[in-house]
Amino acid sequence: MLRPFLCAIVAFAVAITVVPAAAHAGRWFVEVEPVAVRRGDDHGLPSMFTVSVGRVRAAGVLRPFIAAGSGFLDVQARAGVTALARGSARDGPTMMVQLRAVHALRCSEQGLFGGLGLGYRWWRDGANPFGLLATVEAGPARLRPTCSADVGVAAAAVDRGWLGGGSLSFTVGF
Repeated sequence: MLRPFLCAIVAFAVAITVVPAAAHAGRWFVEVEPVAVRRGDDHGLPSMFTVSVGRVRAAGVLRPFIAAGSGFLDVQARAGVTALARGSARDGPTMMVQLRAVHALRCSEQGLFGGLGLGYRWWRDGANPFGLLATVEAGPARLRPTCSADVGVAAAAVDRGWLGGGSLSFTVGF
């Protein structure tokens, strides 16, 4: 049971130490995702109220980013690229491509999802920008559908499946 928590702590520590060097002259951002739904044939891997902290390169049209986050149901690590159509100091549309690893805490389920997001960013002169982003994503997952109060993680069978879904999130400092 402690293994997922240790993995989350290690992932967050690595993100905090590696991200500033990897993102070059970057800036920190916070992303809040109230809910993300990922479903397959009979199974799902949802996320609820996930807060991610990361670093994005501050200049250029294409800006790589890396982040780590946690929610009520899971921990996550993300990496990707954000494209700003109008440069750094103007409002405008944004596009994001990302790879997201998800580990569900309750039943120790994992997923690796590729995603594409479209949104809009408001610059707010003199303050951190604010963005709203809708994302679709899909990828493979290892699920334990029989995990419950009566069936522990060690006894639950593992199903491999393909999940797809999406989310709506807002970001400060992107």
